[in-house]
Amino acid sequence: MLSTSLFLLSLITLARADCGFPNGTDSSLHWWQSPGTTTFAAATTVLDVRAVDSSNADVYPIRLPDSIALRVTINNGETQSWNGDNFRLSLKVSQYGSLDGCSWTDVSAFASLVDTPACENGAPCPFPLGDSQITVRTDLSSFELHPFTFQPVINLLKNDSPYQFVYVFSDQSTSRSFGFTLQARALTK
Repeated sequence: MLSTSLFLLSLITLARADCGFPNGTDSSLHWWQSPGTTTFAAATTVLDVRAVDSSNADVYPIRLPDSIALRVTINNGETQSWNGDNFRLSLKVSQYGSLDGCSWTDVSAFASLVDTPACENGAPCPFPLGDSQITVRTDLSSFELHPFTFQPVINLLKNDSPYQFVYVFSDQSTSRSFGFTLQARALTK
């Protein structure tokens, strides 16, 4: 049964529409500030987002088997720094092109990345106030399709394809949040 499920997932991945790269993602990272998910928008502005390597040099395309490091330039106008258990991070990962055509489709295997402790999942803590550059790290390599297969999800995703990452940072004690959306060409091999 498990091998049949893996086979069907592989066929679906291969059968996705070939839609090319949207928004110029064939040659550069595309990002924008997106609203948060809580009642009040945080007083935080995202000014720039870049994928970087371990020496902080720009890198493109991004590699999903490696930890993704994003250098994010922000202006955080909040009055207190976010930290601790109330500081949360949600990440949604989507791939471009599906059986339905050229649209973004969530990769449901990464659904556990919603409402996670930000300090334990790649966000700097305490979250700095004012103008700063922060590095946000995301590691998708440890997610397995099924606990008994030891098959990383990224091995089943299409290589050299566009992916979208929606990051939402929130402070549960104030119900304030902000986020950014990143679209990038990604390698899975």
